[in-house]
Amino acid sequence: MHDFEHKGFNNDFLIKTFDDWAIDSNDRSPNEHHHLSAGFRVLYQPDCFFLHRMPKHQQQAVRKMVIDMVLATDMAEHMAIVSR
Repeated sequence: MHDFEHKGFNNDFLIKTFDDWAIDSNDRSPNEHHHLSAGFRVLYQPDCFFLHRMPKHQQQAVRKMVIDMVLATDMAEHMAIVSR
């Protein structure tokens, strides 16, 4: 899911150019937020949802883990996340 549909621009550029991804994410990790939302939209399609047999609480735990890992790839936030 990391870098899914990446436009080839860094977050700073997206924010400074008022890109839709920056607007949608309120200027917080626009690339990573887009990768996650677009990736989960694909995952949740019936023919792609391989987690469907997991109990809901496990599906939620997997989702949270993936979100945390992808957001940690934003180098502007990376050190704060790693230190936690």
